[in-house]
Amino acid sequence: MPTVVVFGHSTTTTAVIVGLMHLDNGLDVTVPDDSDEQQFNDLVALGGMGHNSVRKATPKVVAAADLLVFTDFDSVSTADAGDTVTEANMRPLRDALNAAMSSGFDGSILVATTRDDLMTYFAQRFSGVPNDRVLGVGTAAHSIYTANRIARELNVPVDNVAVDVVGTASDYQVLWSRAAVSTVPLLSMVQNDATDVSANLIQVVDRDLQQFVAGIGAAVVADVVARIVAVLLSDGSDIVPLTLITNAGEDLNVSARPAVVGQRHAQVLPRVAGAQAEEEAWAAITGHVRDEIKTIENNISGSKD
Repeated sequence: MPTVVVFGHSTTTTAVIVGLMHLDNGLDVTVPDDSDEQQFNDLVALGGMGHNSVRKATPKVVAAADLLVFTDFDSVSTADAGDTVTEANMRPLRDALNAAMSSGFDGSILVATTRDDLMTYFAQRFSGVPNDRVLGVGTAAHSIYTANRIARELNVPVDNVAVDVVGTASDYQVLWSRAAVSTVPLLSMVQNDATDVSANLIQVVDRDLQQFVAGIGAAVVADVVARIVAVLLSDGSDIVPLTLITNAGEDLNVSARPAVVGQRHAQVLPRVAGAQAEEEAWAAITGHVRDEIKTIENNISGSKD
């Protein structure tokens, strides 16, 4: 049975643990020794109702774990600057990973914190775990919502809809030029009067997506984490847009993009290209994240002097 250790001290942390305890495929859900005792006892009671159980994670358990999941260590707003994210999540993330690596951890890492783009990068830097085993939740929720919203608008099964949302959780780009229903490009359906598809479809879905993203909270994050974990720790695979790290230096790319996920790692798909305007928007998002990383790294270096 795969073992997952969930780190964090926020409402999202509790929601994620509960979501993992409800997975049907069986997990050994564990939490660090410093977890709130009352919260832990409540979760233990939940396990007694027939769901996956929860227990404390000793260093030996962490070392042998298949997956470490990081949630917020404090309440942080997505609108907050990098400095706030650093203060709330950076030190406990580093301390937890230092302890895990020193104990011999050799599994995968899933980051579900606020600004998972930044924290995914630093989780890899602190741990040294290969890039394909350090993943952030990215725009998975955005893509799931967008596909469902298009399916409802067109009254078709959601499995027939393909759409990619890339970038970061708070700064994203829908690749409308790649969206399709079955094998038919969505843009051609919108632009063709014979298909009886509203010309305002994209604007309507875009507006609703913005409202959805603004309302994302613990419940949504927990649902997405459970979906990702179920695939990540399975023998199968799926295509999910997750935050991944590629290249380095000036070519560093830390953003969500479609990847084949499963068997405890993720493999970035060959180049995913959109229209020129979409590509430019995505490049701007990636560049902004790269600049934030440089700023945080300079602050970390400065604090050591």
